[in-house]
Amino acid sequence: MRIDFDKLDNNLDKKPTLQKNGIQLIKSFIDKEKLEILISEITPYFDEPLFNSIHGSIWQGSRYLPGGKLLKIFPNISRIQSVNILEMAVEVANLLPERKEIKLTSIEIECEKNNNDTLAWHTDRRRGMIRAQIYLKGGGENSGTFQYMQNTHNLDHSVKHHLNNDEVKRLSHNIFDCVGNPGDLMIINTWGFHGKKRCTDERIMLRFEFQPKHLIASRVSIDINNLNLTKKVIDNFDIFIPEHETKDKYYETKRGIDLKNTNYPVSFIRKAITKALSIFIKNYLELIIKFFKK
Repeated sequence: MRIDFDKLDNNLDKKPTLQKNGIQLIKSFIDKEKLEILISEITPYFDEPLFNSIHGSIWQGSRYLPGGKLLKIFPNISRIQSVNILEMAVEVANLLPERKEIKLTSIEIECEKNNNDTLAWHTDRRRGMIRAQIYLKGGGENSGTFQYMQNTHNLDHSVKHHLNNDEVKRLSHNIFDCVGNPGDLMIINTWGFHGKKRCTDERIMLRFEFQPKHLIASRVSIDINNLNLTKKVIDNFDIFIPEHETKDKYYETKRGIDLKNTNYPVSFIRKAITKALSIFIKNYLELIIKFFKK
């Protein structure tokens, strides 16, 4: 048996905490005014795919038609000016009980919509890894509600990734739907089992990932903007510095600013062609105008 169900604590909380239950929701972590400014700044990045520029987002999807499932990833976090993302990472890290033993291993902002698929119940199988996610837009029932099986973060299990149907059924009593509002912060221990509902409405999520500093697992590079190096960031700079044994071997090219290859929906190609044609026409018209002005 992959899970010792006899050791599962079935005492659940309506307001779970990270240490006891493996998940915690902190309301209004970002205030309304700051949130509005941040959303206003990042929205244009999601309107354009990255194409020969650092302005835009990475577009991914399994349905390559307009209106199909689409995930947009904004990897250039350091370009954000309305808030200091590095300071925010420090503030989140200082909420964690294992603060001195962790490293920040990823920062991403994702925009998702038109996704009728659920995220199957699984574990990330990295002991001690904490993921902190802030709803910037969405967070309700129709925008990819995050689900967590309370108290499973304390289980010794041999599940490599996904749960089977029988395991899901036996653990269903422990399911907590983490419905939130824009500005709310959700912190989870990803050793515990978690999933996600359908995301038909648009959801924008700011995600921080923290791993134990000596954990041998994949990580993502983090871009440091010197303009964000305030006293708070410098005083807590240890969370940004990777351990020597993980620095060279475990940084991957599948996520964030390390993403090497991706796929592009039809809408990306259409926008790219439209943009190229508009630039060509504009330049051509300028040449004609200059010719007749002579």
